[in-house]
Amino acid sequence: MKFLFSAFLILHFCLSTFAQSDKVQKEIRRDYQMIDSAYARSYKNGSIIPINKLIQSNKITINETRTYLLCQKAVFLEYLYIFKEGTDAVDLKNPSKIILNLYDSILTQSECLFQPKVKSYRYQFLSSLVYRYNRKLNKNLTNLYKEAKSELKSIGLKPNRDGFGLGIYSIHGKENWIGLDFSVFSHFQGVSYLRFKCKDKDMCYRLKQIAARSTNALTFSYSKGFNSKTNDLAFSLIEMNAPFTIIPLRFGVQTEPESNNKRFYYRPGLGLSVGMISMSYSYNLMFSKSVRSSSEKHLLYFRVIYPIVNYRYRTKRY
Repeated sequence: MKFLFSAFLILHFCLSTFAQSDKVQKEIRRDYQMIDSAYARSYKNGSIIPINKLIQSNKITINETRTYLLCQKAVFLEYLYIFKEGTDAVDLKNPSKIILNLYDSILTQSECLFQPKVKSYRYQFLSSLVYRYNRKLNKNLTNLYKEAKSELKSIGLKPNRDGFGLGIYSIHGKENWIGLDFSVFSHFQGVSYLRFKCKDKDMCYRLKQIAARSTNALTFSYSKGFNSKTNDLAFSLIEMNAPFTIIPLRFGVQTEPESNNKRFYYRPGLGLSVGMISMSYSYNLMFSKSVRSSSEKHLLYFRVIYPIVNYRYRTKRY
């Protein structure tokens, strides 16, 4: 009898806890919908009033969604006063101060669990300033950006990179090839996991990127066959990896040793990628019909490419 009574109490406790948790999750979802709706109205009307009304209504009381609401207010002010078309760098000082003060205020109001999220919003604001206005920014804002970046990098931030790309790849078919890539423009966006402590517990916050992304443009490639020693020169207009690899426009030419014959081809690619690593299938279409029947038509690429320099947030002081 005691066993049945104990089991009943445990079951009742579990069901009550589940019901409370489910209720909280419904409130959180409702809050997010209300916040997104208020932001959409503010954006449509070009006014902060809908967001301020929601803040003043005290309908959003859960710390998680309250933090999100205040961050959305800061994001809208960024758009309204700084990133809207027609804004000049000389007009940035006062609006930037207002927005940064707002982020500092949000940090003091939010629980430690949500502070990395607020810091990431603040960092995105500063990095967008550097990206858009670059060398026109005053020294104080540039220093604040560097400090924010350094702080978040110490707990796991992976900043976006733009620059020249250098890669290595291999091709596999009837013959194996090894080659090098050079991209005039290479962009890489990693996935960041911010690790921090909250109430003496180790926590992790993942930034909103869905997956690592990579884009390369104006890519020149050289490879050499292991057996035939054939030289292969290729050019690709653009390549996207996020997480599917798409190479729509790749053209090239092959030359054999001790021969002046040139074989031109078109070789699109499709595959999968994880960050800077990709695997793709390419169909090899030779332009000359005389060599088309004897040429390899199906090729498998394995490739690693990464921006070797980062010009994305380069300023004269950084």
